[in-house]
Amino acid sequence: MSNKTSLTNFMTICTRGLSRFQPDSSLVLIAVVFLVVGQSLLFSQPIGAPMPVPACDHCCAQKPSYTGIPGQIAVATQFASGEGPLGNQDVVIWNISPTPYPPANTDWATLGLGGDKYYSDPRWNRTNLGDVFGLTLDSAGNSYVSATTIYGPGNIGNLAPIHFVFDPNRGQIYKIANGTGNPTLFAQLDNPHGAGLGNISYDCEHAGFYVSDFDDGLIYHLDTSGKTLNTWDHGANLSSAADLNNVPLTRPNIPPYSATCHVLADGSPCGYDSLGYAKLGRRPWAVHVYQDRLYYSIWNMDYSQGSAPNEIWSIALDPGGNFILPARLEITMPLLSGSTKNNPVSDLTFGPKGTMIVAERTMAGDHVPVGSGIAHQSRVIEFGWTGSSWASANLSSYAVGCAFNKTNSAGGVDFDLTPGAKFHVWATGDALHLVSTCSTSSDDVYGLQGFLPGGGDVTNSILIDLNDYILKANKMQLGDVKIPCPQLQYPTLTM
Repeated sequence: MSNKTSLTNFMTICTRGLSRFQPDSSLVLIAVVFLVVGQSLLFSQPIGAPMPVPACDHCCAQKPSYTGIPGQIAVATQFASGEGPLGNQDVVIWNISPTPYPPANTDWATLGLGGDKYYSDPRWNRTNLGDVFGLTLDSAGNSYVSATTIYGPGNIGNLAPIHFVFDPNRGQIYKIANGTGNPTLFAQLDNPHGAGLGNISYDCEHAGFYVSDFDDGLIYHLDTSGKTLNTWDHGANLSSAADLNNVPLTRPNIPPYSATCHVLADGSPCGYDSLGYAKLGRRPWAVHVYQDRLYYSIWNMDYSQGSAPNEIWSIALDPGGNFILPARLEITMPLLSGSTKNNPVSDLTFGPKGTMIVAERTMAGDHVPVGSGIAHQSRVIEFGWTGSSWASANLSSYAVGCAFNKTNSAGGVDFDLTPGAKFHVWATGDALHLVSTCSTSSDDVYGLQGFLPGGGDVTNSILIDLNDYILKANKMQLGDVKIPCPQLQYPTLTM
């Protein structure tokens, strides 16, 4: 095999996954050494250490071409509050590799570092898109956002099917096309009670999407045209679920509403709570595919309801991206320090050494009105695989914000996989700066916090106010964040 052929095969493996190809023996050895060394370093990354070369079997999100931003970017969703220069926008793209980097613990957007600090097309507004939280990027640079009610109002965009603008159905997924930035309706999922969707993730390996639905409690598997291929019902399959050792958990099913199930023994309706949301325990939120398994979170409790801790699960996928039973319980989320509660995980992803990072979002019931006093009870936590279970070396490694125990996660998180990236993890957060509470703050920064490798706090982080308006705290108005894969690390291949 020539060197050229070997390199081509290696890049094919990088793009499509190790298990699908058979390179020559030297490449297998290189891959195995890389994987073994990576697994041995799960907890050894010190704060500020250089970013390692990323594992490349799960990341193919491409950077949109229309931003005019020369470096790495972060795409984020938010509630359009009407305040500030980005107050009408649902989707904003920020430059996260400015030259030079601003001082730590400073909102870099106010420093006048040039006109390429952000991009947002005027069409990405609440009028067209309604309220959106979930966000993903595909391998062609298209962006996708999903309808939500978590901010409270549950506004429905004009791009929804016309009859849904006037009724409560909030199952819309919108596509923002690369090249033009034009937003269009991509898919309309079943959402008869208007509970909205949870999150959405593009799957590189199977070239499709997974979307969580707060209304019926299903996870939808969609193809690249938006057609539903199949669904996963976590609640209806709990009786077959197992732990990490494949030992059955013997949990009872939480069935959906159906012709044969209208009311449960406790008098509550099958499948739904009193507001029409999927019952706690059958309500998925975060979704992400890694190494041929779909990882997803289940909302069991929040600040004001539920008694069982929130959880992370996974289920195997076949080559077509279809679900293979049983589901497997991966993580029972640790409770907040000094509390009997935790909040649901709304986003999760995997890092270059196989660690899983999750972001919680503070909820008090099925939705929380923007500006309410309920916040500051959620974390960003990184888990490493020990060989038999997931564990976190330090639940406080990623201290979000300047106050309130620094548990101010707003529910979005992603890795910047750019080799040598200074800031390793980006999360959405409330109270990054807050004049009324933090003695060193002279502004109110609510938006993105960029962490050094291994974590940190605001004193060594880069901060970005998401709507570029530091005169008011836009509490509970922040959404998800996604970062494209490094362009040179993931070339487009034709197979």
